[in-house]
Amino acid sequence: MTITHEARLRGTPAQTVHEAYAFTCLSCGHSWEQRYDIRHYRDGAGIHRVQCTANGEPIASPLTRPVCKKCEGTVVRILRAGTVASAHAAEDHHRVKALHTGLGHNLLGLLTGLS
Repeated sequence: MTITHEARLRGTPAQTVHEAYAFTCLSCGHSWEQRYDIRHYRDGAGIHRVQCTANGEPIASPLTRPVCKKCEGTVVRILRAGTVASAHAAEDHHRVKALHTGLGHNLLGLLTGLS
């Protein structure tokens, strides 16, 4: 008796992978990142299935129809993980630099105005 490839896969144990994605809403500009546990398995008929969870809660695949958490917009760009965090860090760096530069010029103006 020959066992088909499909029949051998029916008994395959589930495998869970951990993935993270970054999202940006093109409607309102809101950005966020989310980690997911994605479980791959074969059902009783041998069909490949995927089950996604976020924070322990079952969810639809984040890659099918992401929705903005802020404006509920559906025009959302999916990016690799870390994109939002690195963009926010760069934005914070420039904001701090501008603040320091601005304070330096304002303080210098005050001091030169006093003399």
